[in-house]
Amino acid sequence: MFAQRYHASDGPDRKIYSIGSEIFGVLRAWPARTHREKLGQVFTPDPELVDITRRCGAALGIDLFGVTVVQSGGKSYVVDMTSIPGFKGVPDAPRRLAEYIYAATERALRGAPLVSGVPTPVRDEPAGRPPVVRAAPPPARRTLSAEQALRPRVAMYSQGMVGFGHIRRNASIAQALRGSPLQPSIVLIAEAWQAGALPMPPGVDCVTLPALRREADGGYNPRFLADVSDLDVISLRAHVIRSAIKTFVPDVLVVDCLPVGVAGELTRTLARLRKGGNTRCVLGLRDVLQDAETVRRDWSERAHMDAIRDYYDAIWVYGDPAVYDPVREYDLPDYAAAKVRYTGYLDQRPRLEFAEAQTAAVLASLPPGRVALCVVGGGHDGGALAEAFVAADFPPDTTAVMVTGPLMPWETRQRLHRAAQRRTRFELLEFVPDPVPLIERADRVIAMGGYNTVCEVLSFEKPALIVPRVTEPEQGIRIARQPFVLHPDELSPQALTEWLARDPAPPPPPRGRVDLGGLTRIPGLLAELLGVPAGPLQPAAAATAEVGLT
Repeated sequence: MFAQRYHASDGPDRKIYSIGSEIFGVLRAWPARTHREKLGQVFTPDPELVDITRRCGAALGIDLFGVTVVQSGGKSYVVDMTSIPGFKGVPDAPRRLAEYIYAATERALRGAPLVSGVPTPVRDEPAGRPPVVRAAPPPARRTLSAEQALRPRVAMYSQGMVGFGHIRRNASIAQALRGSPLQPSIVLIAEAWQAGALPMPPGVDCVTLPALRREADGGYNPRFLADVSDLDVISLRAHVIRSAIKTFVPDVLVVDCLPVGVAGELTRTLARLRKGGNTRCVLGLRDVLQDAETVRRDWSERAHMDAIRDYYDAIWVYGDPAVYDPVREYDLPDYAAAKVRYTGYLDQRPRLEFAEAQTAAVLASLPPGRVALCVVGGGHDGGALAEAFVAADFPPDTTAVMVTGPLMPWETRQRLHRAAQRRTRFELLEFVPDPVPLIERADRVIAMGGYNTVCEVLSFEKPALIVPRVTEPEQGIRIARQPFVLHPDELSPQALTEWLARDPAPPPPPRGRVDLGGLTRIPGLLAELLGVPAGPLQPAAAATAEVGLT
């Protein structure tokens, strides 16, 4: 007998279904009175719900099941679990179940475990009977072809802490590298709650780190391990990173943004790699880090510049120096400037190949007509823009879609849900792992000025209104030269209404005016580091400083 304290639900039940490695979410009101209410509304589970679901399956050694999760007081509680759910609302459920059963049958016929990749729960032996000990069969060893054995290995580090920007950027680069003639094996090192949410191509896998949260004062605290000190979590992260690199032995390590990682967690790993001499190290930087004064102050710490001088073979800047030149703006020393290679911005259109499946149900549910989309990155500081958007007036025949992001405060999300329920043709999504398909579908985009969002708007040539973050100057610098930037002090529902009511001219194509060739150029830069042929490097585009949002 198991008893659980009653928790009043703050909204509809979250029905989470597992079919093998796939996880699906359906919002369902209780009690369901109509057929539509019984089917519920498909949604994309956030990383926390995915983690809860997989831990439930691992506890019982199954991967075909359903759990019911309610949110109460901002926390998630599992209130039901069944191995024979109805899978109501799961897109194309009959086909998915048939494919799962067929694959399980094939495994059984080969003598393999019926359930793939889920730990088998421990069962007690009958009392009085000595346990039967059987020798485990030797593990099957996979034989690599000569070509596979010679392919390079690449490790990519994302520090996490804030939103999905860093890991999504690395995921785009990993996809481009896998599609190149080099076809490297790639391991992403990232926080667990982020790594499991993004679709990845074959040949890419993740080593996960416990999550940290960056505070306003610049300090770090555990995001989920509330009873563990920040020093212990950082020490654990550093140990995981060292172990992963020591075992994987990458030919190239690409570090995103922070030269020595969070709180120096990469320092020992970088020193060991340099001593070994077999791994090339790359520091990857977005176009704008922060304002020049902040960057100079942060990088004035000796550890940062020493690491760039002693450990890194190259610095890849994912931007166009005609738009913003960090070498000049940050006054980098000569030894650092000599290592810089500008890749160009990262065209986001290739991400559609892997991201469309996760948003297909949402896109299919939208009525015909125009779509106005609002995205606020991770959402931790996007509440003001989101609340202005939900109160704005939209042109006729327009469906409004808003993505709040996984880090938006719970109280703000609740206010937005209540406001959205009073609107017609308004879709509120709490989490979308990769918004690229929504950007492609949208006719107008209202967003903050993060690096990935700007790349997405440029890639799909969308009319966009950018409202930059006020807490840090990075976004304001990035989009300062744009004609349609709304200063946060001028943000209001009326301002958004007026912009949406305008009849925009077709946006001029940004290609040729801003370099979007990063993903086609990076494989050549990797080959250059490795000293192997990969065809001629694509030359940097001659671009003007105008980015071209309209």
